[in-house]
Amino acid sequence: MLSKRTIIIVGSVLIAIALMAVVLALLAPGKPNNSGTKSNSGSNNPSKLPHYKLSPAQEEHIRNVTELFLQGYNSYNRNDYSDLVDTQRNSTQQLQVQIQAVLDRITHDASYVNYSIRTTPTTNTFSYEYPEATTLMTTMIATVNERTITGENLAYTVKAKLRLIQDPTDWLLDGITLEKINR
Repeated sequence: MLSKRTIIIVGSVLIAIALMAVVLALLAPGKPNNSGTKSNSGSNNPSKLPHYKLSPAQEEHIRNVTELFLQGYNSYNRNDYSDLVDTQRNSTQQLQVQIQAVLDRITHDASYVNYSIRTTPTTNTFSYEYPEATTLMTTMIATVNERTITGENLAYTVKAKLRLIQDPTDWLLDGITLEKINR
């Protein structure tokens, strides 16, 4: 039979171990901003889920990633589509299939011989939402210069919304929508 003192000591040690496990789980590396902090995006609405917040260095990296993905995804012609191929390599499998369809069209469809599109992101328009530890939604405005298959030259502005998914080494492009905001 164990003495009361032994039971109290063992119980105290087990409680201390449990508390340490909780603290370590909260401070574990791999949290969204490596400190595990969340912000409520300035909202006092309890129905809104809190969002993760990037550190300034992480935000700068994501701004650059967003710019590269936006420019690479929407800048190509029949003779130069290397940026689109690079974007495809850094995309989820689902988006790789969609990009391959674009590549097939511009390289095999004779009507795309003179087609070209160039997108220039405006980096100071970058914003993001970080709703989950492995998902980022980014937004950026860009100027698009497009030469259509009929030879018409167009210039317009788009609001790009990108969905990024974290993989073990960096972020992959999972989806992109471009909304014209002027014509």
